[in-house]
Amino acid sequence: MSKTPGNIHRLRLGSIARKGAASLVLICFMMLAPVTIVFNAIVTPLTQAESWHMVVQETRLGERSRSLLAHFVVSSALQSGQQADFVGDFSLRSWESVAEILFPVEWVETSYRETIDAFLGWVHSNQSGYPLVELDLIPVKQTLSGPRGALAVLPLMQGFPSCEPGFSQVTLLADQLITCLPPDQDLTFFAGLIARSIVNYLPNQISLQSLAQAGVLPAQIEKNLEQARSGVKTAQAAAILGMRASLLLFCLYAWLRLTDWLAWLRKLALPLYLAGGLTALLIGTWHFSLAWGGRMAGTMLFSQVDVETQAWMLDGLKAFSSMSEKQALGMALLLVSLGAALHLVAIIAGRRSMHHAAITTIESTLPSRGKFRKQFR
Repeated sequence: MSKTPGNIHRLRLGSIARKGAASLVLICFMMLAPVTIVFNAIVTPLTQAESWHMVVQETRLGERSRSLLAHFVVSSALQSGQQADFVGDFSLRSWESVAEILFPVEWVETSYRETIDAFLGWVHSNQSGYPLVELDLIPVKQTLSGPRGALAVLPLMQGFPSCEPGFSQVTLLADQLITCLPPDQDLTFFAGLIARSIVNYLPNQISLQSLAQAGVLPAQIEKNLEQARSGVKTAQAAAILGMRASLLLFCLYAWLRLTDWLAWLRKLALPLYLAGGLTALLIGTWHFSLAWGGRMAGTMLFSQVDVETQAWMLDGLKAFSSMSEKQALGMALLLVSLGAALHLVAIIAGRRSMHHAAITTIESTLPSRGKFRKQFR
């Protein structure tokens, strides 16, 4: 193309338009990439069984939630009439003594791991119906049937009221548990009766489907689970789409800024620096916000549960937050490192190029070897 005034003008306009488009793409990349990185760092741990296993171990969830699990298991088996009243009047502290005997920490942690694996396997599959989550209660029933069963139930009987005067014998009906005790009677005997009665109500396994059929879980639980699975898959698809869109924007920026290869390397480092820095800024803001107001927000969010349950739920939330922060910061560090590597390559290559150009210039000013010899003949 000849360098006429019209062509020069068109070249300048094309260069300005190319730079403007590159700036616009860079802004879009800066806005999308950090948000996508943080979002992906949140979604990934929530959908990986290994992350949940780590949270259970770090927060000592098996040990701390045993009393709640004991209350849930027994109350799930005793859902009608006096049975529901029997389990409804005890605090979680009362259930701790029950849990120490009936629910060893190893059994609870194993049950949690199996539940997590089964549930997340269902989430990632196209299986219809309920997740195949089952809690094996045979070890619990065996303990209750033995001599330790009375010891497990005994703490619950400390607050039993005395029976009315004239009530000389306690009768254990087929559909009713003991709700009062005759004065001056051995509690251990009645604790054994209650333990064996609970065994009759407990199934060998508890599953989500059986709990829903028994009315323990709401009738719409299956619909809610399907909606949750759909939400998780949508979040995963959004995270993948965001990463692909960010990569496309980066490639488009690289193409728009394609000029001299040394200058091109320096320009490629800029979006990597910006994306890494903004990601670190987002994570820092999230970390300090959680540190300053996390407990207050968690208390409001989990206001329907008791303080002890709030504590381990908040610890679990913090553990997930820590995993997300580490993953996002690792990605930010990777981007900054790639940018620094490109910048360093550009600097080294530029210095070598300048050194080579200087040597070439010096050699071009010196007389050739043949002329030098002729001068001294």
